[in-house]
Amino acid sequence: VAVWQRSLSMQSQDRILWSKNGTLFVTSTAHTVAIWDAKTGQMREALDIASQGFVFSEDGAQLAILPFKGGPVVWSIQTGAWRRLASAEESLSDNCAFLLGDRRFAATTRVGVTLWDVESGAIVAKYVDTRRSEDLHRTYSCLLYTSRCV
Repeated sequence: VAVWQRSLSMQSQDRILWSKNGTLFVTSTAHTVAIWDAKTGQMREALDIASQGFVFSEDGAQLAILPFKGGPVVWSIQTGAWRRLASAEESLSDNCAFLLGDRRFAATTRVGVTLWDVESGAIVAKYVDTRRSEDLHRTYSCLLYTSRCV
């Protein structure tokens, strides 16, 4: 157990997520997503972005962030490089998952699911449903529940 004598922020932390191997954790405030080293308590990266959710890839090598505006952002933990995936026309919700060996990324929208190729950043498929958005959100939340963003 480590106790750090430092405040993560003067702002409240909206969300926190631990990496699968426990070496990193991610926090978000109203305008920032920060990646922290769990052993030292030191911040490794910070991105000035308002986030509604984030998720680690299955292999733990990437972190995807769902911003309130624009396409998802993927951070490579090994290189520290950030890249934005193509913007979906619809607003993203907080349900997301890496799929197919972390080669694809899916997120729910108000009208369906958008699927991206992680390497190219391109949208490879959109699934649109005409049911009421509450029903749709519940349905796709169940489909992506194992990797739900926090």
